[in-house]
Amino acid sequence: LEIRSYCENEITRDPHFLTFEHLLMEYGERIADTQRLMWEQPTKPADLKLCSGWVNFNKEEIHLTDSKDRKAADVGLTVEAIQVLKKLQELKIDEKSKAGFAAGSKFVFPRPTDLSQPINYSSYRKKLQRFNYKFGLAEREHVKGRGKGEFVKGKGKRKAYKYKNNYTLKHLRKTFITHFVREHDLEAASERMRHSS
Repeated sequence: LEIRSYCENEITRDPHFLTFEHLLMEYGERIADTQRLMWEQPTKPADLKLCSGWVNFNKEEIHLTDSKDRKAADVGLTVEAIQVLKKLQELKIDEKSKAGFAAGSKFVFPRPTDLSQPINYSSYRKKLQRFNYKFGLAEREHVKGRGKGEFVKGKGKRKAYKYKNNYTLKHLRKTFITHFVREHDLEAASERMRHSS
């Protein structure tokens, strides 16, 4: 709940990363499917091939073109997930916000270096390490004489840290399913996640 609340309330700090983290928590789909989401259903075949699905605010769902069971799926969104996605969309059109760089992209989570491409597995690697450390989900150790590191105020030196995640983005899917099983049952959870039985 603390992480979820932080993502919702501090979204302006890092809009794309926090929305990505929040969305994975809220709807429990695969990382690859979330990375390549588009804001709208593509009209060009090349775009359709590049994306994994799109957001449909009218139906309050995300349509996935090729989900875990290799079939298309319409995944319902929670009220909180819809709010966070709409907030990201608002921030995207505000050029003064940290999401303003993505104004011309079709992707919900575009690469900052190439808006025509979605993020990949290494896009949020460092952010996730620091984020997880902030919430006690990663360990860090000081590494002497390596890299640029973080500036230590008042000492005029940089400290380099090496992080070890104890909790990865993949764990968000597992956490989602754990909570889903508590509310429903194992069979409903298996069907929701499109696992074959």
